[in-house]
Amino acid sequence: MICVYSTQNNEEMNYRKISSKKIHFNKNNQQQKFDISYIILLDEFLDYVQQKQDDFNQIGFICYQYLQSQVDVVLKEFEKELLQLQDDIKQMIEFPVNLNNEIEVKQNVSQYLESLKTLISEICTVVNVDESLDKMVIGLLKALNDQRQKMLKCLNQIFEENSQFEHYLKINYKGKLPNEVVQQLLQFQFKLDESDFKVLQEISKYQYNYDVIKKTMLIMSINLKQWFEQFDLYLPQSLAYFGRIHHQKDNINLNKHYVIVLGMTKVGKSTLLNILNNPENIIITQDKKFDVKQKNSKILLSHKNTSQTFYTENVDIGQFIFVDTPGLRDTHGDNRVFNHLNIFNQINQVRDQFFLFMIDGELLSTNKNDLIDSIVQINLILGDQLDDQYLENIIIPTFTKIRDDFTMEQIITKWQTETMKDITDQKQLKILNIIKKAIDEQHYVKIYQAEHYEVHQELNKLELEIQQLKDEICELVEKGEESKEQQAKLRQKKKELEQLNKASLFEDKMIQIKQDILGKCENILERKKIALQGKSDINQKFEFKLSDEEQPLLNKLLAHRDKFYQQIVNIITNEFIAKMLFDNSMSIDEKFSVRYQIDDINLERIEDIPKVLISEKIQSQIEKLDRFNNNIKEHDKNEDPTKVDFMEFKKKFQFICEAFKNAASKHQILIYKWNEVIQFHKISLSIPNILITVPLVLLMAISAGNELFKNSLFVKQTEKEKEEKLQLIKIQQTYFTQFENKSK
Repeated sequence: MICVYSTQNNEEMNYRKISSKKIHFNKNNQQQKFDISYIILLDEFLDYVQQKQDDFNQIGFICYQYLQSQVDVVLKEFEKELLQLQDDIKQMIEFPVNLNNEIEVKQNVSQYLESLKTLISEICTVVNVDESLDKMVIGLLKALNDQRQKMLKCLNQIFEENSQFEHYLKINYKGKLPNEVVQQLLQFQFKLDESDFKVLQEISKYQYNYDVIKKTMLIMSINLKQWFEQFDLYLPQSLAYFGRIHHQKDNINLNKHYVIVLGMTKVGKSTLLNILNNPENIIITQDKKFDVKQKNSKILLSHKNTSQTFYTENVDIGQFIFVDTPGLRDTHGDNRVFNHLNIFNQINQVRDQFFLFMIDGELLSTNKNDLIDSIVQINLILGDQLDDQYLENIIIPTFTKIRDDFTMEQIITKWQTETMKDITDQKQLKILNIIKKAIDEQHYVKIYQAEHYEVHQELNKLELEIQQLKDEICELVEKGEESKEQQAKLRQKKKELEQLNKASLFEDKMIQIKQDILGKCENILERKKIALQGKSDINQKFEFKLSDEEQPLLNKLLAHRDKFYQQIVNIITNEFIAKMLFDNSMSIDEKFSVRYQIDDINLERIEDIPKVLISEKIQSQIEKLDRFNNNIKEHDKNEDPTKVDFMEFKKKFQFICEAFKNAASKHQILIYKWNEVIQFHKISLSIPNILITVPLVLLMAISAGNELFKNSLFVKQTEKEKEEKLQLIKIQQTYFTQFENKSK
């Protein structure tokens, strides 16, 4: 609609604005064609755009549409960079740099957090739907230019000093070096050159809009303000910290047998899993270590002193699923508790499992401490399993890094005399006796050091044996004695040498290791079935227990749990606001229904939140934490860990209520009143309540009739959609007006 005025007087122009009060819609058929909703829109809350007669800078509607379409292309590119920038900031506030209050003692931590908070504040000020695009870009580039290099420098220093931060980056950014992760942050790629700024300034007078990215900008504004207001609570860090608890419930295959691979860090669990997964992929490096031709992201090998396994990983092989696990006794205390939890979660979820207990043979030949420490950790998981026969049929001892047959012979010889010597703990003795029995009955696996499997060693050995046989034959011939036996052996050895030169003996040996392990697993499966026949009363009693040194580490972990829950509420709050203000898949009436549903709930705990507000991702995090609470309940002094502060949610919910009430139709207002009556009067048969409710019931019946007509076939769908869109615009305006007033 274009309004042309014959005057330059502002008062007269305002007086002549179109108003629903000036138009009577029942005079004639021509006037009935007016869209009353649009007139009300003009009259009540949309600003007029007015230009005086001598300001000749207007363009036609088709030109304006073209101009807006071209601006929209630029805006969508701008939106991509905004979303990436928001994601980068989210990652940076989640980095675990201040889990132990390092801000008080580490200058680089305090500088990093101070710069990050300043950046969030500056971006929050810049990203504004009332600001021109060129000014927003200039503001964002200035803010990033002021803070980015300072923060990245601090992060690199923190990474070098904080092993937990390094651990976190390796878990969350697989396949990337920590320095790569840091350098990729805050690379705002949206750039405007001098000609771009000229064009934007020139077309700004034609008043292009941000509608195409308005939703993104407003949601980003909500997130930034919340991050800034709660920055000093470090809630996202706690959420990311707890995120290391792994949860694989949906991936459990109840039709297969699970083989849990347990052992200390660097004992060779991931090497064994790679051999089982693909023996042909295994190679030996120049420094005589196992490696792979092609890396498997699920089971990474590490040649450093630190493990590359941070979660449990499943490898499906035949009738078994082998589970790679983190080291039983990580050198870093926090990792130890997480590893213990993740291993216990995996074991406790599956119905049928047994264990490959991996033991460093080279280390055991000189020192038994690692073996005993491993047994202590395994006993914490096994709980009070009293039946020896059951235990011996769920454990397969697997000796790794054996130098040669002599090393294995030493281990077997010294087991009773040295390994079990001075052990008084009955649970430890039980496991040691089970391993001893498995050795005696040949129910164990042995894996040599990598160099033992090298082909050239076999070649050298055969060539040496051939030369010895030749020498023997020469001596016998000189003495005139019979040499048929030696001649036969020589022919056999030459044949073996010929075959060795043709075939890959190394691959054969890797395949042989795989077959040996699968054979032992099948064997113990049969033994387990036989042992359990007629013993249905034997139950697996896996328990989450802690050693004395692990309890303080758990207490430290629990200190972050409340923050984890609080951050979940914050995320749910923001997602709820976005759903109510911007989700076009829900009608206004459906949103009113959600609003009334929440109004009737007394929110005190996480479980009080209606499921309709919880996304699948958040639900997964809540389930993960519920499982954690259930596992550690015997060690937890907090009897009500899910009780959280809903003050921020309730405040923003009140803004939503006011916005919906302000934009409600007569029918929706009546429903609103009816809900108030139900809530405050709890309808009874008392005379005052009857006097209140009877008129409301009559009005609602009339209103329902109007709504029925309004949604009938006589009313076009486009008209309904238009009215709903106008209503949603009004809800958004009211909400953000309240939000801005509160912020000021």
